[in-house]
Amino acid sequence: MMMDLFSKWIGMGKGSGVEKVEEAFNRPLPENYIEREAYLEWVEEGNTLDEFLNQLQREYNNFTAEIQEHDNWIDFLESSGANGIMIHAQNYPGKLYKWHYVAEYFKERVLSWGYKLYSSEERSQGGIRPFVFRRHYLKPPVKNMLTQPVDQIFGNVTIELVSKAGAVDKLKFQILHYSDRSYMEPKNIEELYHSVFHKS
Repeated sequence: MMMDLFSKWIGMGKGSGVEKVEEAFNRPLPENYIEREAYLEWVEEGNTLDEFLNQLQREYNNFTAEIQEHDNWIDFLESSGANGIMIHAQNYPGKLYKWHYVAEYFKERVLSWGYKLYSSEERSQGGIRPFVFRRHYLKPPVKNMLTQPVDQIFGNVTIELVSKAGAVDKLKFQILHYSDRSYMEPKNIEELYHSVFHKS
């Protein structure tokens, strides 16, 4: 079960479905992808974001308490090498339409831990119902790889927004960490989620 879920997360977007999928483009995200002023007003206004974060916290509390029943708009991943959140936007019960703002908020929370933005890209896959993937990949700051073990903080972070036929389908927030002796043990994932779920 866990391996199936992990495979689904890692393999998401590789075109393994029934439809024939062809690569349409792969390019860096444009700098004006987010209207910065409008985004900051949305964060400052807060009502929509606060409602979302409160629901996210509640569902995570259910997950950690091993409550089997949970809303179908979210899945949590917890394995030996990865942690993460998968949000199924079409099933979200609230009035949240600007999912690209949520992805930007996640990215900024990661940057606040001292992470570096390694890449931001936009990738399209054609077909009957085309997919568009907008992905941020962030890595912890490593000042000297010769000094070991390396502090990986939480590990490498991927934030990916997936649109299908023009509508947002999924938002993935995934953390992959190293387990070999060249790296320190990752920090407790609770610290990461606490930072994400609370704006201050």
